[in-house]
Amino acid sequence: MFKDRFALISFILNKFLKAMQPKFHKVLTPPSNSINVVKNRRHHFLNPFHYHPEMEISLILKSSGFRFVGDSVESFEAGDLIFIGSDIPHCWRNDLASITNPDHEAEILTVHFPKAFIGDTFYNLPESSAIDIFLKKSKQGIKVIGKTRVEITEMLLVLEEQDGMNRIITLLSILDRLSKCREILPLASAGFVNRYSEAESDRINTVFLHVINNLSGKITLQEVASLTNLSETAFCRYFKSKTGKRFSNFLNEVRIGYACKILISSNRSITEIAYESGYNSLANFLIQFKSIMKLTPRQYQLQYKNASFV
Repeated sequence: MFKDRFALISFILNKFLKAMQPKFHKVLTPPSNSINVVKNRRHHFLNPFHYHPEMEISLILKSSGFRFVGDSVESFEAGDLIFIGSDIPHCWRNDLASITNPDHEAEILTVHFPKAFIGDTFYNLPESSAIDIFLKKSKQGIKVIGKTRVEITEMLLVLEEQDGMNRIITLLSILDRLSKCREILPLASAGFVNRYSEAESDRINTVFLHVINNLSGKITLQEVASLTNLSETAFCRYFKSKTGKRFSNFLNEVRIGYACKILISSNRSITEIAYESGYNSLANFLIQFKSIMKLTPRQYQLQYKNASFV
């Protein structure tokens, strides 16, 4: 039964992927506004790996899964606050358990704005130099954490209800607060460059979906290469040139990200989690987990439980 359902979901998602529009995303901002604020609520996240010239602030209100920003692959959960710079490929993807759960809900509040929403000369002012520096840092994508995350979340909820000049003033206050805080983490590597064309984004999306839909099973280089109509050798070169990392490293990052999600949301044993994450060897799982997270699974679990959330 599960295998049939799994195959059906994979088939539907892959059909959807082939029908998607080009991955350069046009942000539709009303003519009367320079800032676009949208709250999207749906069963699960559907957007492909896409990019746009506008800056983006995304607040996850409901759901969890995997976040792709440039060459960064991490798990996400409700409350995550991400700042995306101009032209960085990104997307959020739910795992199969969420997609097949009829009661699952995904909700995200997104703010899009051009860097010049208040004029190009604004960033030449000495008072705005810190904001200009922050926006340059955002070319890697930024995760906002700690008390700053809580403060910015509250400001975003206010901004959602505003319009006109009040919305511009609140956005400036958000950027000012972000430019002065230390509670930010870069996502993509410092050397990341957007190397994706629209056709190449289709290929990368196909690979991402296949990995996420088959996390618990065996994923071979041969089958992934065949999805992109490339030989194994050509696929390895292609994937490294487009993502900056080997496919095997990418696969391990996604699987360990999934394992982290299970570690903090269930009481299952480490062995069970290892196998559910696609590892047939507990020893290999432990090696990969320590290499990527710099902690053992148990240490990660305890650190999360002992963390002080504000």
